[in-house]
Amino acid sequence: MQGKYIVETYAFYNNTDESILLLNPVLSKYGYKFISIGLQNLEQNFAKLFISSSNYTVTSDSTFDGIPLSSEFIDTLIKFHPFGTDILLSKNVTFLKRITTHEEVIVDNTINPSTSIDVMGQIQKFSESLTHQLHLFKGGDIYHSMLFQITQDTRNVVTKTMGWPRQFSQKIYQIVPGDVIAFSSFFNEQFKPNLLTELAFDNFIHSYEIPNAKTKFLTLMICLECLFNFGKDQIAHTVSRHLALILSKDRLEFDQNYKAIKKLYNIRNTIVHGGTPSGDFESLVTDLQQKVRAALLYCLKQSLTKEQLFEHFNSMGI
Repeated sequence: MQGKYIVETYAFYNNTDESILLLNPVLSKYGYKFISIGLQNLEQNFAKLFISSSNYTVTSDSTFDGIPLSSEFIDTLIKFHPFGTDILLSKNVTFLKRITTHEEVIVDNTINPSTSIDVMGQIQKFSESLTHQLHLFKGGDIYHSMLFQITQDTRNVVTKTMGWPRQFSQKIYQIVPGDVIAFSSFFNEQFKPNLLTELAFDNFIHSYEIPNAKTKFLTLMICLECLFNFGKDQIAHTVSRHLALILSKDRLEFDQNYKAIKKLYNIRNTIVHGGTPSGDFESLVTDLQQKVRAALLYCLKQSLTKEQLFEHFNSMGI
């Protein structure tokens, strides 16, 4: 058997909406773009991502909220896919598409998948870097749960790798028009944390994978200690002071931020000692995450060691 087929490559993104397409002028420079796929289009062109049966055909013998779909497709999403219900309720999915397709050749009934493997490696690396930088750019629980390749004509799945589903993440990642220019300057395909931020950055990214709010809070506090603590004494004071210096424009703001961060440290101590935080704890976690984001962005711009950063803050005089 001889022949060839054209392959498309995608990453499946969760917890975002069509606003993410605003970033396409930025991403297209690197050979990628976001696309939004409605339910009917999803079944007609991507059903084999979800249904492995070789006998499956699109029948549109049923409907979901007025959208013609096959009953088998609906049933598969509801019963067997880890976020299938979310797909149905949102009525669309978001894919990051590699703009360029590639060709695989069949020679003597044999396929050499080296090109597909190489392309999958490329989109895996790009998607990971993109997701990490989207998290640094602003709040929202966006992540990619699947990488896959599909033939252009028969829509057969060539390769598929699944990540761990994060059904606990609920905050939709949204882009507004004003974000586009800022993200264009912000995004770096070759992004890599510096030595100063490496451990804090790893914990920050890990915090998105933690369902328990208390554990997530403690992980974010560890990020701050990784950046700012330099010694065994007065850790809460040091971290609060240095972060307040980053967040503040004047002395009044500094005093307010310092007190707010010290309160976060008190909450950290309450959790560590087995207590339960009072009030709107989810809002506190979100606030802490934003503060960690600001700290990381500041420190990513510094070509300093941890000791030099400590001395830098001490020289600021507040």
